[in-house]
Amino acid sequence: MSEKRSICVQIFGQEYHLRSDGDEVALQRAAALLDEKMHFVNQRTKTADTLNIAVLAGLNLANLLLAERVQHAGDATSEVSLDTERLRSLIDLVESSVDPTEPPSR
Repeated sequence: MSEKRSICVQIFGQEYHLRSDGDEVALQRAAALLDEKMHFVNQRTKTADTLNIAVLAGLNLANLLLAERVQHAGDATSEVSLDTERLRSLIDLVESSVDPTEPPSR
């Protein structure tokens, strides 16, 4: 078993020190992807609430993951298809409730 080490990542202007025994390069790539999605959501919704941005980015990434699973499975099960539909509905619901005039929560 590997020893845990501290890994520093930047996500949406914040620095996070994570303890992990996993692949540092993979963790950096995951952080970069989340950072990219959060900036995309921020530009699209014009919200200043970091928590809403993070939730929307997470939902977008989960939706992409489920879509990939469906694509690689070849035959989509109804459960995965239903999860994808639920995620899309949740994303739409959260996006419609975001108030762009709300002050930042950073």
